Order: sequence, then C-alpha cells, then structure tokens
Amino acid sequence: MKNNESSSCKRRRTTKHRSSSFYYLNAIIGCTSFAVYSILILLFFFSNNTIIDVSAVSSSIDDDSSNNTSKQQQLQRELFFLRRKLQEEVTVTVEATAIPEETTTTIPEETTTTIPEETTTTIPEETTIIIPEERTKLEILTEMMLQKKATTATSDSTTAPDSTAASDSTTVSDSTPAETDESMLKNIELNDRLAALNHPRIVSFGSSRTWGAAILDREHNSFTALLNGTNLGIRGSGPEYPAMCFYSMIGDDAVYDLFIIEFTTDWVNEALSELGQRIRLRFPEATIIFLNFWAPRQYSYKGQPLADYHRSNSAFGKWDVFQPELLDATRAVDWKFEPWDPSITKRAAEACGGHILDLPRYANDPIKSLQTYGDLYGIDMIHFSEKGHRYIADKIVKLLDIVDFDKDKTVVRGWDSTDFCTLWYETGKLPPKLKTNMLLDEFKPTKFALIASLYNNKITLNNPWGKEANLYLSYMATGPDEMYPKAVCRVVQEGKELSGFVLNPHVPGVPNKLHIVMHWKIGVIPPGTSDLLIHVTDEGTPKPWPYFRVVGIILSPKGFDNQRLAANF
Repeated sequence: MKNNESSSCKRRRTTKHRSSSFYYLNAIIGCTSFAVYSILILLFFFSNNTIIDVSAVSSSIDDDSSNNTSKQQQLQRELFFLRRKLQEEVTVTVEATAIPEETTTTIPEETTTTIPEETTTTIPEETTIIIPEERTKLEILTEMMLQKKATTATSDSTTAPDSTAASDSTTVSDSTPAETDESMLKNIELNDRLAALNHPRIVSFGSSRTWGAAILDREHNSFTALLNGTNLGIRGSGPEYPAMCFYSMIGDDAVYDLFIIEFTTDWVNEALSELGQRIRLRFPEATIIFLNFWAPRQYSYKGQPLADYHRSNSAFGKWDVFQPELLDATRAVDWKFEPWDPSITKRAAEACGGHILDLPRYANDPIKSLQTYGDLYGIDMIHFSEKGHRYIADKIVKLLDIVDFDKDKTVVRGWDSTDFCTLWYETGKLPPKLKTNMLLDEFKPTKFALIASLYNNKITLNNPWGKEANLYLSYMATGPDEMYPKAVCRVVQEGKELSGFVLNPHVPGVPNKLHIVMHWKIGVIPPGTSDLLIHVTDEGTPKPWPYFRVVGIILSPKGFDNQRLAANF
C-alpha cells in the first residue's frame, strides 16, 4: 500500500512536474512571441518612418536637381551664343587673327557642341580684295567676279552629295548664272578696250531708245552706261530740244571727246543738222557718231504690224520674248518695209564731219533681216533690248578703232550761242534769274509746278543775246480725259503786246491715260526784258483741276518751224 501510495505520489509529482514544465514552456513561447511581435511592430513603425524620410529627401534632391539642370541649361545657352559670336567674328575676318589665351572659353566635355569642319567657310587670302579710294567700273566688275567665284567655290565645298537643285519656281533672276558671268566678262572686255582708247569722255543725245526704255536697269545696261558715258536721252524726244538747249544741257564746264546722236525713223528732221553743227563749233576735234538704225516695227506682215503678228502667233507665256522661228512659215513677198528718209542723217553727218553707224538689213530678204537682228529690240519692236544696247556699245568701240580716235586732240572753244532752258518739274528748284508771282506747288511726290490761277500770273524773262529769241512754255497736259483748262499766254514789253498763243493741255484720242509735259511755242521775243502773262480761261465745262501748271521755260536764239517741241520728261 505504502509502496502503491508512494508510486502514486511519485506519479502525481511527476505529472505535476510535467505540467509545470509545459506552463513554463508556454510562458517562454508566449514571451518570445510577444517579443517577436513587438520587434516586428517596431520594425514596421521604423520602416514607415524611413520611407517618409526617403520620400522627403527624394523630393529635396529632385528640387535641387531641377535647379542645377536649369542653371546648367542657362550656362550651355550662354556658352553657345558666345561660341557662335566668336565663330562669326572669325568667319568674316579675311586675315586669320589669333584669339588671346586669356579670352579662351573652356566648355565642359559633356556640353561641347562640335561644328563639322566641312561647314566652316574660310576666305582664302588670294581672294582678298583691296578697294582703292577711287575705283573704275572695270575694277568694280572684277571684284564682283572674284566674289562670285569665291562664293561658288564655298557653296560647292559645303553642298552635300545628295543635295537637290532648286526648282524653277524658286528662281529670282531672269538671267542664269552663265548669262550673268558672260555679261560680266563682256563688261570687263569692253572696259579694257575703252582703257586702250584712254577712256574717252562720252555723252549721248537721243530718244527713249537712248534713254533706256524697255530695259530693266537703264542706269547700268543702256549703251551709254556700258560706255561709262553721260546719258542725255529724252523719252519721246526729237532733235529740236537738244539743238535749241545744247548749252543748258551740258553746261560750261563739261568736256567730251565722243558724241553719240540717236534720232531715227519718225524722229528724224532738219534739227539734226543744227545739233551736229552746235557740237562741232564747241568741240572742233570731237568724234560725232550718228546712229542710223532701222526698227522691226517698220515691217508689217500682210498689213499687220510685226508686234501684233508676233503676239498673236506666240505660244502662251512666250509672246514677250522675240521668237524668230515664228517667221519660218511666212513668205518674203508678204512682208512690207516702211522706210524713212536716210538722207537727213547723211546730210547732218556731212555738215559736221560726223560718222554714221548703220544697222545692216537684207533688202530682198525681210525674214533673214528680222531673224538676224530682231532680238536687238524689245517686244514692242521699237526700243533696244539689253542685247541691242550691248551690240551698239560694241560697234561704237570698233568704230573708234577704225577712225583712229585720239582723246588728246580734244579742243574746247567758246559757245556759238547760249540758251536758257530750265525745267523745275522734277527738281522743284527755280533758277535765280527767273522772277514770277506764281507759287511753286508739289502736286505729286517729287513733281513740281508753278500754279497759274485765273488772272495776274506773270513770269519776267530776259533776252540777253541782242537778237530775237524763241520762247516755248513747258506745261502739264492730260489725255484722253480733259483735266486742265486752257490758258492764254501773251508776251508784253513796255506795255506793248508782242505775241500770244492759246495753250490747250488736252491730248485727245490716245488709248491710255497720259499726264505728261508738253512744250509749245509762244512766239518770238526781242532783246531785253519782257513779261509772260498767263490767263486761265473759264470757258466751257469746269475742269477737275481748275488751274494751269507751268513746269519749265525754253528761251533760245535757235529755233525751228515746229510749233511743238517733242520731249517727254
């Protein structure tokens, strides 16, 4: 029993001991779990705080990075403009100039922008042009050629192999580069030939053909300009005006060795001889050349003017360029030529010892004549084309070689007669000798006139030549619309009326509107002082412009039978 009790107690003690062990084990496990959970909670808490801090730091870094990037971009822009400025200064400098070390700007590698060597334009030393203080036209043209060659060479070296030529629609010039180069070379050749003649001093008188109508740049491309001369051509003019106003046109100080006179076809009259003789009296050794050129407009085909025939048979868009092939389908017998009297030009040349320069013509072959020389004229078949002006310049220089031109022979003598021809139409300047009570008005930009109202309009004139002088008045006229009233002009000396004339400023029957200068003869005035009185009539329908515009005076001892002088200023 005792043993059993002992065993039982032993078992109970053992069981109790085991239960206690489980309790402690559970307690340890629970504590451990609590510790683990606590650690995890702490880790989670600290983990969240770390993430927030990282985000804040990341945001701060982004802001700093953005500021740094902006500053870096600004620095790059400044470096770029500085580098471009330095490049431009180096490019336009003909002689290489070293940049001092202290001005060198170092660009970080990551921001360096490399400019390909093949795009750099370097001007070779041999193309450097030294411009003297005074340059001849030859030197200027030579400079233009050198610059063009340098530009072309640079363009060729910088053009990519697969570049495509510009289309026709991008063309900005009527002349191709080849034509431009050829013209420049011809100009240089012509100047060389003039230099060999010791650069003759040249002046030309003529109509709108000489003036340079129908060409784009008459200041450079007229035959007078190509010869480096003075162009005194007047549009719509005959030889009367320069014959009467020779002194006023060239002045006291001008000296010329060569005179070119062009009044052909319908502008030929006896005043041509007067002009030639006045030139010869002033410049007894000068060379005088008369142009004796026929014009294509003198031809008609079956009664139709050549210009009309050419226009009606030309392809669309090509009628403004002379097409000689259009004449192939015609017959010579269907063409008619209207000549003018060449004997007037011949007599004028003989009277002053001048030379005649003819334009050849095949008398029995009108088609060959037109196809050979037609393109020397513009499409109006009246005025010289640029090719025609160059042709004339070339022929004149050849003629000077033939006649043994010598500039050193030039002599200047006194005037056979002076004249008083003044026109304030474009200058707005009245000559000091002219006295008037009329007001000067600029009725259009750079167009000026003395305004004559109804009554009491006076111009005081002086005839100093001791003999009678011819008086012409220059005034504005319109057509086909009648814009101005008529004016009655009278010349009075010491209360005595000497002459008078009614001026009509209306040009009827013209197809296009005109506003031009006309010159009509008032009469002859004796030596001494006279008054020109102008009275504007108020007859008929009131005119839109109720006044008379006076733009010039012609007073000369030389005179002709013409009541009207042809000279369209």
